[in-house]
Amino acid sequence: MPIFIDRGAPLSVADTAKWARRIPRAAREAQGFTRIADFARHVKQLRAKRAELRKQHPDPVRRAILDTLERIMFNRADLRKAARREAKANCHPNFPVWWNGSKLRLYDGVRLERRAYYPKRNVAVPATWVLARLGGRGANVAVRVRHRPTTAHLLDASLD
Repeated sequence: MPIFIDRGAPLSVADTAKWARRIPRAAREAQGFTRIADFARHVKQLRAKRAELRKQHPDPVRRAILDTLERIMFNRADLRKAARREAKANCHPNFPVWWNGSKLRLYDGVRLERRAYYPKRNVAVPATWVLARLGGRGANVAVRVRHRPTTAHLLDASLD
């Protein structure tokens, strides 16, 4: 009876033990496991560890920069109009900002309105495109950090 491994849900220890019974005893013992339950537990832990390593862990700083650029795109009508014209898009697309690429591109999206989904074209805007059109101080959005005075700094000023 074959056991199919579903990538979506991890196998239980019982299913992993059922799978481990198909492994020859010599192969298990060569790895230092004489009991099937110990081998199955080890395999389950190993699979869980690998699944955790496969997960994406987005960088919060990069995400914050992209969110800032999306807010800028949302607030500036001239940037939206330029992006829409350059991508040859029609009728109020969304403008998510991405790291990759140098040119704007259209892609198919889905919108929800009045409890119904309908297809809609969106424009993927590269971050470099937005930064190049901001010019001046706006090009340094990724580097600008507001420095707040620390309490120690305030205490030194009050003692003088």
